[in-house]
Amino acid sequence: MIIWLNGPFGGGKTTTARLLHQHLPGSIITDPEEVGFLLRASLQGHPTAARDFQDYPMWRTLTAAVCAELDRHTGGGPVIAPMTLLNPAYAAEIFDALHKHGTDVRHLVLHTDPTALLA
Repeated sequence: MIIWLNGPFGGGKTTTARLLHQHLPGSIITDPEEVGFLLRASLQGHPTAARDFQDYPMWRTLTAAVCAELDRHTGGGPVIAPMTLLNPAYAAEIFDALHKHGTDVRHLVLHTDPTALLA
């Protein structure tokens, strides 16, 4: 199972992931941003380089594949993925790919009080 924690930047996704990890035996945390960092470094200076790595279809494909393989490797995880996905089409693409891999996905959106975010 993938537990995808979505929400605003600075909204507590990583903290929530760590707390969940402490309470879910056999769980792991993965950071889909690391896939983006790999692509950013690989394509640095190339004319096709995008500003936001989430705009790469290959980021979405690779992220889904990595999460699915981690789920398979750990025997069902859960695999906790804290990552902001602002584009609903990108989220749907990743979650649809995970479902095609036979991976159960729980998409949780963390809402944060605006004053807490500003602080």
